[in-house]
Amino acid sequence: MENEKTPVKVTVVKTIYEALKPIYYKLLSLTDDVMSNRYPLSDYEKSLLLEQASYASTLKHLFEEILDEAIEESVNTVFLEKEEFKNIIYMSKCVEISSKVVFKNTGIWSH
Repeated sequence: MENEKTPVKVTVVKTIYEALKPIYYKLLSLTDDVMSNRYPLSDYEKSLLLEQASYASTLKHLFEEILDEAIEESVNTVFLEKEEFKNIIYMSKCVEISSKVVFKNTGIWSH
């Protein structure tokens, strides 16, 4: 029971990855502006932004790794550890929410 894995279709991973990329690039851009003091935020907003950017970056790299391995192995389904699957779901939800968060007077879509 400990080694139970969750099957995930590669097409699902690819779909989520493609949806993640625009959010990732917007968060990265806003983070760059905030960290270079071109767009000042409060400490609270900055920590929230960094957390969301961290989730987006982690997911992007994790999905790229999963997709690369799936291509290399020529498989249509990957099997993720239960804990890894739960973390992916949690981080995905957090990144999705980031598109609705307003930092100062802007959201990531208007930045």
